[in-house]
Amino acid sequence: MADDSKPIAPPDWISKTLATVDAISGYTYVALAVAAGLILFLPSPLAGIDLGPIRKDWGGWIVVGMIAFALLAVARVARTIHPVIANARIARSDRRARTMRQADVLKHLDTLSVDERIILARCLANNERSIISNYLNGPLTMLVTKGLFQMAPTRLFTPMKMPYVIPDFVWAALQKRKVEFRLKETRNDGTGWMRR
Repeated sequence: MADDSKPIAPPDWISKTLATVDAISGYTYVALAVAAGLILFLPSPLAGIDLGPIRKDWGGWIVVGMIAFALLAVARVARTIHPVIANARIARSDRRARTMRQADVLKHLDTLSVDERIILARCLANNERSIISNYLNGPLTMLVTKGLFQMAPTRLFTPMKMPYVIPDFVWAALQKRKVEFRLKETRNDGTGWMRR
């Protein structure tokens, strides 16, 4: 015999009560918890008000109410800050991953070929982060593969004139290591293909 049981929805009054509790501000819960605490712990009589009878007759309920309101306030605060904490963790994780990727890219600066170093040296000498070149040429293709250059985000190009740009973090690292990438003028400096 098949089990035709279906989940039973809670009574309507429970749903309405939970919705009402959820609609109350966390500040209200904090204020109620503080008020209950003041009734319990303020010296009596205070300003002509004797709190003794209230504590004697209703002290237990006031304690329960104070604890309940405090827990509801904590729950509301936790619900509010949880997305903030989660987003901060995600952002920190993304930053860590990005930093590691960038470190891997920058390691290539220590293992460049002569032609690759010449391209970067010419960019530094001219203070230019971008170049336009033939996308089939080897040294630049290798620099792109290593992440030291990127294709510029534009549709205005032809196969023989492709725009390339040095990423910000690579350019910053190159500026710090400028002395290592001094351009040496020679008859064949290896960049002729850049002008084709």
